[in-house]
Amino acid sequence: MLTVNTELIRSLVGFVKAEEQARQIARSSMSPDDAYYRATFHDTPLTNELYLLVLLFLWHDIEKEMLLLAARSTAQNTTPISHDEYGKEIRRLASLKGEKIEKELRRLLPALDAAAWKLLDVLRLLANSFKHNPFDKPSSALLTKLGLGENLNYASLSESGAIRFGLGKFLGINEEATFSEIVDAVCKRCSGIVLMLEAGTPLRSFEHARVSLNPATFER
Repeated sequence: MLTVNTELIRSLVGFVKAEEQARQIARSSMSPDDAYYRATFHDTPLTNELYLLVLLFLWHDIEKEMLLLAARSTAQNTTPISHDEYGKEIRRLASLKGEKIEKELRRLLPALDAAAWKLLDVLRLLANSFKHNPFDKPSSALLTKLGLGENLNYASLSESGAIRFGLGKFLGINEEATFSEIVDAVCKRCSGIVLMLEAGTPLRSFEHARVSLNPATFER
């Protein structure tokens, strides 16, 4: 069964929302100009970046569990699997990159529909842009998925109104949606993806074998 840590994700979202509200309250005692400057150049980019970290964690949690499920999928074999074979298959899948890993996951996890795969692809590209671009800029692949022009100089992911617009449009929510609303929508849909995977992916049983309880040698 999938073990995506939804409780932790909810706690992280709640923490960021509380921080966002506290900063909004602090700005209420400032002059309008100071409050605008503080919100635009300090508070909003920071809380948006925290929301992006939540999405980064969510993607890697789902990615990990998809690999674990795919390694036991009956799509390629229905016989019982040993723990050694299971570990070897996980390592094989984890070594694949880009289109190769997506192709394998699509083959081994047939429970997901096209909309779910599109969302996971956008979530992956968003996480990779956030992690790997030194200026936190969106990759050309992410811009294409969001229907945004590639030949523009975008602000960082946490400050770009265009990225928020693209994400809101992609998700089919308010195109002026805040990052808080975007994260809520993504988390809700990912919960549905988890349910589809749990219900629709037949798993190979494990071969009966002695296992070690020594933390140095025990594997999941």
